[in-house]
Amino acid sequence: MSELEELYSLLKWNSNPRTAEGKCRIFEILENMKKVLEHEWIKNIVGTRKKVRIVDLCSGGGVAGFALARLLVDRGVEVSLTLVDLRRKELFDGWLYAKEVFPEVEIDAVALDVKDIEKLGKSFDIALIWGLSLPHFSPWDFLKLLNAVRKCLSSDGILMIEECDRFVTIFGSIGYRYVIPEGRSEKPVVSIHNGYDYVTGMCRRIVVDLSTGRYVHASVCVLWTIPFIASFVWMFFEDIDVIDLSMREGVRTVVLGCRPRKGIDLDFVSRNVPTILRKR
Repeated sequence: MSELEELYSLLKWNSNPRTAEGKCRIFEILENMKKVLEHEWIKNIVGTRKKVRIVDLCSGGGVAGFALARLLVDRGVEVSLTLVDLRRKELFDGWLYAKEVFPEVEIDAVALDVKDIEKLGKSFDIALIWGLSLPHFSPWDFLKLLNAVRKCLSSDGILMIEECDRFVTIFGSIGYRYVIPEGRSEKPVVSIHNGYDYVTGMCRRIVVDLSTGRYVHASVCVLWTIPFIASFVWMFFEDIDVIDLSMREGVRTVVLGCRPRKGIDLDFVSRNVPTILRKR
């Protein structure tokens, strides 16, 4: 079991579309995706292609990819969907679900670090990062991910990142807490602050199941805000926009990147390691 699988086995963040929670998440995402599909950039992709190729990154069981695929198929668009995550069981469960429920969708599931999606050798029209996944990435790793996505998207392709502004949701409301309850299970699970790396921006935390004593070490970046995300994405895409999905600004937001920058060499972010990181 990978570190990520161990972590989510404690947190009980369920993205299996067969479960009640997974089905509820698909329904919620469907409603939000309808708003996103009204954006002119998405309309251009959907309106100019017979087939739309989607990659769902950090997909888990694929609930976001399934929601988008469902809406496009209902509009008469042929869809291929690739799920990419490191959690093999979640991927397999999602792949089985898609085979049964979405026979009209060409489905693939790959256990892979999303920063390495070039290894797939595929081109996509839409890339999703949905479900508040950016805390898993340091700013340095996010640059590598964006560069990989840039190279795998079509010339007018779109990146969709669903995130919240953590200044609003953490620092502007409850503040950073050294001990907090975690997870979605009935078992008492807490995470405890265990240090901060000022070079990578990652907070080290220990996630503990108090009923069993089982624990997992985790690193998260809680510094992501919408302008930070958008400015990073702008380095790799020619235009950026934001869609607010909630009544309270910054709580549920989609950052869109359109037209990946193809004419300049940005591979240095993946190829080179700066001194500040080599010294770690």
